[in-house]
Parts: sequence; C-alpha cells; structure tokens
Amino acid sequence: MHTCDLCGSQTSEPLYREFSLSFCPACQLAPLTAWKATGGLYEETRESYRDDSNRNMLKVNLAWHRRLKTPIMAQFCHERFWHKLGKLFRAEIQTGDPLFDQTVFISTNTETETRSLLRNDGVQSALMVLCYRATVIIGLHHVVMQWLGYESDYEEASSLAGTALALHVEHWAEHSSSAI
Repeated sequence: MHTCDLCGSQTSEPLYREFSLSFCPACQLAPLTAWKATGGLYEETRESYRDDSNRNMLKVNLAWHRRLKTPIMAQFCHERFWHKLGKLFRAEIQTGDPLFDQTVFISTNTETETRSLLRNDGVQSALMVLCYRATVIIGLHHVVMQWLGYESDYEEASSLAGTALALHVEHWAEHSSSAI
C-alpha cells in the first residue's frame, strides 16, 4: 500500500512522486483543495492589470497556513545580478548544490534553522520550481509565494510545489528541536 503525504489516503496504485513526497491523483491535480480538506488554510489573491505596453499582467499571492510553527524567517527568490553584487558585502547561505546556489538567493536572519530545512529532500527542488518566477517567504506560521508576470506565463502547477514546500516546512517543524 502507498500513502499520500498530503491527504493520508492509501492505495495499491503507484502514487505521483514530486519534491520527495507522494501524492494521490486527486491531491496532485488539486493540491490547494486537498490542503484545505486536511485542515489547512490557504489564501489566494489575484490581480490582473495591463502594463505600459498594454500586455495582460497578473499578480498572484498564495499563502499556506496550518500547523506551521517554525522559527524560520527567510525569503527565497531567483538570484539576479544585484544579488551577486550584494554577496560582496554579506554572506549568503550556500547549500553545496551548485545549481541551487546559483539559481536561488536566500535572505534570512535564521541561518541555522534555514540550513537545517534546506537539508531535507525535496525542499530545494520545490524552491527551484517556485523561485524560477516567484518570491517565496517562509515565516512563523505560513509559506507565501508572490508571483508577478505575464498572465499567459502563470503556471497553476506552482501550487503543487508550494503545497509540497509547506508540507516539508510542517514536517521539519514537527521533528526539529529548533521549532517553536
């Protein structure tokens, strides 16, 4: 039997594996609905507007809440040129994974706890997916994804990566001596 890491359902069928977690078909297709059905809360705001070139733009904020009680206060985003310049003045957490370290910029005041979370399988891959186009914030009781871009570029699949990240943070907090 296989157990879905999100809803807890059991099946003899193979489950969808992503971000080092197993998802049943229903959770894989509708992770936000499954998150809510298992006692979690999420907030989603969408704002559409036109830019100066009259292109359709979209701003999406997704926030996952549940039993997330973590001392981590960290922001993750796609590393850009100005981040590289900032590294000349302030050290950034490096994970040892060259692709992750070159792609994701980490800003945190809770370095020890953030390093501990990043050692969990699946956390870095979820952040890589999310940070390609969004900023991710892990705070005391939530995981937030802030996405801004062309309406045609938004991928609903990022809700699975965000839900997986929230699950990883929750599991880390439950098993970490650093959690509050």
